[in-house]
Amino acid sequence: MDYKDKKIIVLGAGFAGFQCAKFLNRFFPGQITLIDKNDYHLYTPLLYELDEGKVKLPIKTSAKFIQKEVSDFHELDYDYLVLATGAEVNYYNIPGLKESAITFKNLEDIKKLQKVPAGEILIIGGGFTGCELAMELAIKLTGERLKIVDASTCILPNLDEELRKKAERRLRKWGVEIFCGYKLTKVENQQVFFENGKVFKFDNLVWTGGVRLGRHKVDEFLRVKEEKNVFAIGDCASTSPGLIRPALNQAKIAAENIKRSIEGKALAAYKPKVWAVVVPLGGYYAVAKIGKIKIAGFIAWFIKEIINFWYTKNYSR
Repeated sequence: MDYKDKKIIVLGAGFAGFQCAKFLNRFFPGQITLIDKNDYHLYTPLLYELDEGKVKLPIKTSAKFIQKEVSDFHELDYDYLVLATGAEVNYYNIPGLKESAITFKNLEDIKKLQKVPAGEILIIGGGFTGCELAMELAIKLTGERLKIVDASTCILPNLDEELRKKAERRLRKWGVEIFCGYKLTKVENQQVFFENGKVFKFDNLVWTGGVRLGRHKVDEFLRVKEEKNVFAIGDCASTSPGLIRPALNQAKIAAENIKRSIEGKALAAYKPKVWAVVVPLGGYYAVAKIGKIKIAGFIAWFIKEIINFWYTKNYSR
């Protein structure tokens, strides 16, 4: 087959997929097809602000774009395929949870949270998403009681202790109650039940406690095992730590490896690396770890704003 006859498809227009399609189109202009069920690129770092206009970015790409929901990628006609379909919400088979909780992953969730009435707001999951959302709701709403509940021994377990304590102080200052070591067992009649015997009532339940990462097992070159010419990147790949920067790095490696494969060259191994984490916590405040540097307050928030501005202005270039 001629070099220019290769059919290359990227499935998923999230961070990893969108960037991979951009890199591939530089190598193979006019030969790349990007497929997604939505006609927009979702900028998830600003979901917590509950502003659709800030997170719904138009699809701007030199690749051919098709809006389509694909249930089985084996039905696609391709020579090379990149899977970038993201993570799925994981309810861990907890009875009543899926039926009772609002998740926090898409535009539909934003619309639901914009209509949250007064009362007891219970957020299950004390990771980045849960804490960011709790602070935003604490600042925007009045008269509500906000609780963050997590099964772990602490919130924000991916941060070191110094930054975690600053985040906890910030949340408590704004009236957010924090409960750790509470493992959810069931949801029933506007109540949540925990393994330790505690029961909390709620008016609004938000689940940020888990996603299913790594549905596709990949090798060191990001190739899906037991598939031919199929790569997986981002949250759907087994190498994913669930962060954006590693997903963007994987996008570049996968594109490069498709090019190398077509040219008959040795593939490049993906080397995981997490360099920076920034967690906005309402107002002009954030906590951040960049390399070995730890920052809290306005400067950390400003760094996050620069990142947001740069990405939203340049994501399609």
